[in-house]
Amino acid sequence: MLPVILSVIDILPVDGAGALPEDFDLDTFLDDLILYPRLESGARIKLDAARLAPIVRAFLEVHGLTGFHAGEAPQLRALADALEGCGIPWTGDPAILTLADKLNALTNAPEAVPPPSLKADLRPYQKTGFGWLKALSETGFGGALADDMGLGKTVQALALLAQRHLEDGGCDRPSIVIAPTSLVGVWQREAERFTPGLKVLVLHGPDRKVRFDEIADHHLIGVGLGRGPNSTLSFAVTASATDIRL
Repeated sequence: MLPVILSVIDILPVDGAGALPEDFDLDTFLDDLILYPRLESGARIKLDAARLAPIVRAFLEVHGLTGFHAGEAPQLRALADALEGCGIPWTGDPAILTLADKLNALTNAPEAVPPPSLKADLRPYQKTGFGWLKALSETGFGGALADDMGLGKTVQALALLAQRHLEDGGCDRPSIVIAPTSLVGVWQREAERFTPGLKVLVLHGPDRKVRFDEIADHHLIGVGLGRGPNSTLSFAVTASATDIRL
């Protein structure tokens, strides 16, 4: 089937990115096209190209994914759905389709129920923010929570950290919060208030290196900018992103 699909794409007026001209009607073009692919036996069959339209369209959408990034998984979901609609089963890794479904779900921005270990009542928009962060965490992606100042970004991040470390069996490695030195103490106090179950270690001052051996016994490590330990961690949060320079 693949050679047939590629033979159709070869005669389409696509550009280098695999895109068709805006005024090009693929369905009309394929309606007038008859193919005669050769079978393994050597015989040829008559095939109306219009039946291939969903697959051709899906192949065009994923054109150029030779350097595939996991963030492009939804495009492969479109291809898999098109193949299934034509009676062709998906034979790739099912994990990539699971990832695609999770990424597609992010666009719905659903509210999520905060973990019981969070001692705070989240507002609806905070539940949405927590749900978005949780979904990103589950798919292995990072994100930026860009609410205005005073809208509770810290408690949303703490909800995620509580979910990761105090629920679902917990993580086997600590997480880290990297913040301006003046805010590290704020994070510590907020964690004590909203997530008292989290074991927090603040590494600050001239004796911080002496306490590196304590890292493994804590859930959350708080450090100032540029002062983090050289340790294997499970998750990182950067606070006050205006102070971060990439």
